Amino acid sequence: GVLLEALLAAAEHRSDAGDAFGRLDSLLSAGGGLPGWTMQVARWREAQGNLRGALHATRRRPGYFPPLNLSYCLREEGRLAALVGDRDGAIKAYTHYLALRYNPEPSIKPEVDRVRAELAQLVGEPR
Repeated sequence: GVLLEALLAAAEHRSDAGDAFGRLDSLLSAGGGLPGWTMQVARWREAQGNLRGALHATRRRPGYFPPLNLSYCLREEGRLAALVGDRDGAIKAYTHYLALRYNPEPSIKPEVDRVRAELAQLVGEPR
């Protein structure tokens, strides 16, 4: 119910949406909820302009057993890390993502190619 309430509050543009996502975040911090819910918090924080908070949410994901949506989470972590200037974190997340997507299906090959290009750019940047 906590996830649905947060999503509904956001969809309806209600003033209590921030509080609803705060409750969801608290539930996740306490070990409740499901692994994919952390990405809902990350999306909300990014939509509110809080890129560091969104990155923090992606990194708080549980161990993912089974590894549902792990590649998506890693791609988003890499993107957010690059946006906030965490070059090493972006490289680590993108490298892990590409290890999981080493032989992509044609439908996701463009996405994998974009991540490869972003990683190449990050690795090529001086430290």
